[in-house]
This record gives sequence, structure tokens and C-alpha cells, in this order.
Amino acid sequence: MAISDLRLIRITIAALLFGLALELWLIEHYEDVLQFIPLLCVALASILLIADRYSNAAWIRKSFKGLLIINAICAVVGVYLHLKANFEFEKEIYVNETTLNLLINSFSGALPVFAPGSLIILSLLGMLYLQLTSKN
Repeated sequence: MAISDLRLIRITIAALLFGLALELWLIEHYEDVLQFIPLLCVALASILLIADRYSNAAWIRKSFKGLLIINAICAVVGVYLHLKANFEFEKEIYVNETTLNLLINSFSGALPVFAPGSLIILSLLGMLYLQLTSKN
């Protein structure tokens, strides 16, 4: 793999990290502990990406990989929490609606259900980067 290709992947991951951090900050996604977790994950991933760029330490790569797995888990939990909050809101508004209709309407509720999925994209890109830069 050419150096310029690795640089492009690092820049892509860095741009995604910056965009995620900026978006979470602008929508004030830090009002409680659960909301702060994605910001913390993005910040730690940024630090580890920079550290990996300038160091060959195995613990940094292992930490980065572990954090990417945690990011993916947080993404799934985030999708669930967004969907649950939308469902509860729909349930309060439409008391006599069926559960299936409430669930369907919850996907287009106030909270973007699949927005936490961007952490999965981050995890996949990060894993690709680690795989391409591994010294096997």
C-alpha cells in the first residue's frame, strides 16, 4: 500500500472524527452522561489515531482497536436509545395506536434513529486502517 493511500485513509478518518465531534457539540449532545459517551469516544479515537501516526507502539494499536469495538457497541446502544425515546414520545401522543404503528412512526421521530450508526462507519474505517497498516 502506498504512503499516499494510507494518508488518504487517515485524513478520511480524521475528517469523520472532526465532523462527528462538531455535530455532537453543535446539537449539545452532552447534557447527561449517556449523551457525553459518543463525544468521549470520538475524542479518544482522535488521540489514538494521532498517536498511532507517530508511534509504532503495539499498545496504541491494541487500544485503538479496542476503542473501535467499543464505538461500534455504543452505536448499537445509541440506535436503541434513540428509537426507544421516539417510541415513548409517540406512545404519549398517540395513546390508542397499535404498537407496530408506534414502532414504525418511531423511526422518523424527533431523534434521528440511525445517526449513531456513524460510529459504526468510524469503526469500520478504523479497522480497515489498522488492517492495512499491520506489520504481519
